[in-house]
Parts: sequence; C-alpha cells; structure tokens
Amino acid sequence: METVAIFEAKFRLSEILAAVEHGEEFTVTRRVNPLPASSRNAR
Repeated sequence: METVAIFEAKFRLSEILAAVEHGEEFTVTRRVNPLPASSRNAR
C-alpha cells in the first residue's frame, strides 16, 4: 500500500486511479493524518 499526500495525489490522480483499477491500494494523507477511505464497489 502506497501513501501519498493530498497535494501529490492531485498531480498524480490519473496514475493513482489506474493503479486502483488494477487492485493497488493507496492511503491519502492530509498533514500526515490518513483521510477516511471509501471501500464501496461502484460496479
């Protein structure tokens, strides 16, 4: 699982979303604190 800061995620959003579609997991943080995750399956 990769951890990315929210400002980095904004610049890498397409890359991160493609990785998530292939099963990778990410934690997005704001000021070192993890943001709540949503694990809903949209399909």
